[in-house]
Amino acid sequence: MSQLELLGVVCILGFVIVFVSVIVVQLVVVASHHRRLKELAVHLHRLELGLRQLEGRGISSASPVAMPAEEERMTTLPPPPTSEAWEPGPELTTVEPVRPAAVAAPGAGLETWIGRYALGWVAAILLLFAGGFFLKQVFENRWVGELGRIAIGILFGSGLCALGLRLYRRLWPALSQMATASGLGLLYLVTYAGFGYYHLVPQQRAFIFLVILVLEGAALAILYNAPAIALMSVIGGLLTPVLFRSDFDQYRGLFTYLSLLNAGIVGLVVSRRWWGTGAVGLLGTHLLFWLWYWNNYHPEKLAWAIGFQVVVFSLYLGSGFLISVLHRSPAHAEELARFVANALLFATAGYVLLDDFYHYWMGSLALGLAIVYAGYGWLLSRIQPDDPPHLLAAVAVAMALVAAVFPLHAAANWIAVGWAVEGAMLWWFGLRVRAPSLTVLGAVLLVLAAARTVFVDTPSGARPSFVPLLNSYGLPAAIVAACLAAATWAARRFRPRLGVIAPLAVGGLGLVTVGFIWFLLSVESYTYVLAQTDARGFGRVFDRLAHAVLSGVWALYAAAILGLGFSLGSAPLRWGALGIFSVTLLKVISFDMAELPGLYRAATFLVLAMTLALGAWAYHRFQVGRPTPSLEERGHEAASEV
Repeated sequence: MSQLELLGVVCILGFVIVFVSVIVVQLVVVASHHRRLKELAVHLHRLELGLRQLEGRGISSASPVAMPAEEERMTTLPPPPTSEAWEPGPELTTVEPVRPAAVAAPGAGLETWIGRYALGWVAAILLLFAGGFFLKQVFENRWVGELGRIAIGILFGSGLCALGLRLYRRLWPALSQMATASGLGLLYLVTYAGFGYYHLVPQQRAFIFLVILVLEGAALAILYNAPAIALMSVIGGLLTPVLFRSDFDQYRGLFTYLSLLNAGIVGLVVSRRWWGTGAVGLLGTHLLFWLWYWNNYHPEKLAWAIGFQVVVFSLYLGSGFLISVLHRSPAHAEELARFVANALLFATAGYVLLDDFYHYWMGSLALGLAIVYAGYGWLLSRIQPDDPPHLLAAVAVAMALVAAVFPLHAAANWIAVGWAVEGAMLWWFGLRVRAPSLTVLGAVLLVLAAARTVFVDTPSGARPSFVPLLNSYGLPAAIVAACLAAATWAARRFRPRLGVIAPLAVGGLGLVTVGFIWFLLSVESYTYVLAQTDARGFGRVFDRLAHAVLSGVWALYAAAILGLGFSLGSAPLRWGALGIFSVTLLKVISFDMAELPGLYRAATFLVLAMTLALGAWAYHRFQVGRPTPSLEERGHEAASEV
């Protein structure tokens, strides 16, 4: 390109820039004058209405009247011609101009939001695309050299930032944020182009430029009180390592840079509490860490990796505490989610990094982290007790880490025991202190313990000779059943505190307990009989005996549950017993009658008939409409009579 052509392109670009700038300035000026004229028209209308009211009461408009403060600033009336002091009558002391009622049209709020914000942000994005397409056309046609292209990008980006400052001073905050964010984004892209594509700037200087851009974005965000600018700065700071990656693994510089960047992000989060800024910083940092891990990790870098994770975890854990203490207000949803995500991400990273070399210490490390969160919750309750969601989140994280200790440290069959014990304690404690979150967490742990016992821990094949319930499967399962029963008792004990869900909680938990014990007794009795026949060399011929014993156990268990239902006055227990009776009867008719030999068949039918007869007698003996009082209730009644 000749110098004349280059001069022409520069002139055209300068003309375009000046033309766009003039149009923007004119639009701003016209909008400002239009707003002032509208305000003046409103004040004049109020003044006219007030004068009409005075004339309607027989008072001349020339008479001096005490005017409101707003109209007194707009119009200054001359003093009365006489020297005597004039006082308004009683009827004039309450005269006020009638203000026109502002009635918003349906959908006016949505329309205003679209007009003020949505259109502006779409315009900002389209402006970036327009600038990119224009620069692409310029670059492809080689109208401007590489240095000129970078200069044009810097000129446009700086111009947009300057326009944002101008709009901010003219009290247009939304437009100011849009222009500033667009300018910062363009400057990030230009800096990357200067380093990555054209190699006009060395890596060290480009890195310094990007750090300056990040600091500039944070400063402008605080100055404008603009979350959008802060978010743009955070995203730009996270993109910097991606844009400036090299062929060599510079992990020390990467971890140092990300630590400093997250320290700045935490500072913004603590001072302003903007939604999304901390979450984007935390998630983006961990994403960059895992990208580095998959491509460059080696056990020799373990110390730096763990140290970096500890620094990031400490920064975000401390930010939650500082926000609660400094602002003296409850944590909002994004802060609570970031609080939980920080623990989850740190625990996951620690497990992946340390499990290969310190597997036997994983349970201890999880317990130590649980102690940290328990101490965090205790300190928070002492310093800021008016933040229950934050405190419950800390307790929930601590309990979840304790629950993770069992899979990491205990044998497989005892994992469910740990979950069940912890769940029963949380269930009882949540009911005791009226904390629904702890109650729900306890219920979840109890359900997980029962599900793991049934679907994971239950042996699928034959077992050698064993003592029923006192074996590697039966004893842990019995403890889980005891925890479920204890939780059911606690639900009945604190029934009024459950509110409208009390019938569902008590009845549902009771049925789960009954079903779990039924399953446990079935597995233990059936496999025990099979183990005994196999030990005596009878083979699989006598598995019919196991089915006969199973039917008898079902019938006796149903009778016991029915008696308990009458004793406690619990309709769900009685219905559960009737359900077990139905299943037993169906099994006897469909399987036992056809498969079992005569003696076993007779014994099975006899046991089932006796238990059904006992149940029928119980229904005749006790009144279902009026539940039989329990022993505790009978004692209270006797004491009241005395």
